[in-house]
Amino acid sequence: MPAPTGRRPDSPGSSPWGRPTPSSRSPTTRWPPPPAPTDRPAVARTRTETVVGTLDRTRGPTPNIALIPLAGGQWRQGAFGPRLTLVDYTRAPEVPLTGDLTLAY
Repeated sequence: MPAPTGRRPDSPGSSPWGRPTPSSRSPTTRWPPPPAPTDRPAVARTRTETVVGTLDRTRGPTPNIALIPLAGGQWRQGAFGPRLTLVDYTRAPEVPLTGDLTLAY
């Protein structure tokens, strides 16, 4: 996981991991088109950044399989709308917590 960026987790345009959210991307940003789901070799070469970290199907443990760390989160109302608050990192200690677990009503 990348190091935290110093931005507040509830600031607009940032995720708990400090990555830009879709709403913060420039409208002129060019993203390569995703491979067709029927193009198996292209899907097996997929390596991309997601909200949960890097999805890399080239490393394995076996071809076309990607492992990602799992952290627990809760959606909460923030100053700029719903925000994902990370409350548990038992399986991904490199992910910084952004809040405590609270009971839902």
